[in-house]
Amino acid sequence: MMFPSFEYMEWAKTHPADPEVRFNLAGSGFDYADPGVIQPDFGRVRLSGPNFYGSESIRGRIAARYGVPVEHVLNVAGTSLGIFLTVAALLEPGDEVLVEGPAYEHLVKAPGLVGGVVNRVGRGFGSGFRLDVDRIRHALTPNTRLVVVSDLHNPSGRALDAPTRAALLDLAETEGFTLFVDEVYRDFLSGPPGTIYEPGRPVVVASSLTKVYGMGMLRAGWLLGAPEFLHRAARVLNFLHVRDPFPMEPLIEAAFDHADELRARGLETARAGMAVLTDWMSGRSDIQWSPPDGGLVAFPRLPHGISSALFWRRLREEEATLVVPGYFFDDDHHIRLGLAQGPDVVAAGLERVGRLLDAMA
Repeated sequence: MMFPSFEYMEWAKTHPADPEVRFNLAGSGFDYADPGVIQPDFGRVRLSGPNFYGSESIRGRIAARYGVPVEHVLNVAGTSLGIFLTVAALLEPGDEVLVEGPAYEHLVKAPGLVGGVVNRVGRGFGSGFRLDVDRIRHALTPNTRLVVVSDLHNPSGRALDAPTRAALLDLAETEGFTLFVDEVYRDFLSGPPGTIYEPGRPVVVASSLTKVYGMGMLRAGWLLGAPEFLHRAARVLNFLHVRDPFPMEPLIEAAFDHADELRARGLETARAGMAVLTDWMSGRSDIQWSPPDGGLVAFPRLPHGISSALFWRRLREEEATLVVPGYFFDDDHHIRLGLAQGPDVVAAGLERVGRLLDAMA
């Protein structure tokens, strides 16, 4: 089969590396230049041994951190692989999938790779990007097999509150579909780490150490799901790779052992960047937003008549600054701003965003 283009990913792998870009407001995750905080025990590096479905010690660390039984955890190489394994394990050709909008492109396109039929349910700007469970209920059909959402929402940073999470689980149970939640941004919320996953409920979760933990290079991801679902996902995984790379195990174990420290560092950077963005937004009357509940990204609305397709190109060419055009997330009237580079870069980049907005007014 011919795979469709994953347009955002192709863009994200090329444009931030553009040498003409001085201020990158497109990133959605940290890449820590100094990984020394995790202090891996390289004396434990091995090149062979049992590791057919991921390291048992890593699986145990994930289970302990999120309070789930270890048999409900499958190690995967990042959230992206978890998304693909989920749709491949659950869907048959013709099954309907209800996906939030705006949404990360992978969530929208992955079901089609295995013959799923995607329908959309909006969580739009007018409602502050909040998820309306009644809208999901009315959009269900007898063929709906999977409902796909994110928490925190990518691109707006809005969280699913406790009543919404409970209502989604109840709806999945009564209507007979599986709820899939991409939680890769969820640990940006204050308080102890958490998850919507509950054993015995029809829900699957994917996440990783990529975002607030800043360890994307490790590809340390996981699926949380019922053991019978994870067995199906593992059958798909057999066609993609045989074993996780053994030398990575000490790095991933050390990252989990220092996860609270890594998370605190990420939260501090995110909050500092968000404070800069909040202050900048308060001084603008021409651009609107729904303030995120946490995280590294926001999704402000451009002034009427300005498209993100035009804006991001002019911003890069005239101001050496990069933002993500909203058309990658279903809405050409928005841009996604990332705060991963720290408050100084965010402030300098926003100054240039404002300068271009003034010029285009």
